[in-house]
Amino acid sequence: MPISPETIEMLREELQTLPPKPRASLTARDAVAALAPEIRAARAAGYSLGDLAGQLGDCGIAISASTLGSYLRAIGREGKARPDGRKRRRAAG
Repeated sequence: MPISPETIEMLREELQTLPPKPRASLTARDAVAALAPEIRAARAAGYSLGDLAGQLGDCGIAISASTLGSYLRAIGREGKARPDGRKRRRAAG
């Protein structure tokens, strides 16, 4: 079946106006990103990463303390770009 240019243009317009599709589920990293301010506040109040990983686990988010810490560091770095736009380099060794 041949496809007309009008059909292509109509589809183009429809596709351009599609709203973002909601995600059915989130990853553990997504959950940590969404909860990062609250997790950091709990850390400031004296809770360990292990305590908080356990709390998340009790709610169905399986994550280790080390992974939780790693995610928090990565999320913190994402919002802190260097003024010159360069990426940080790790020290050799």
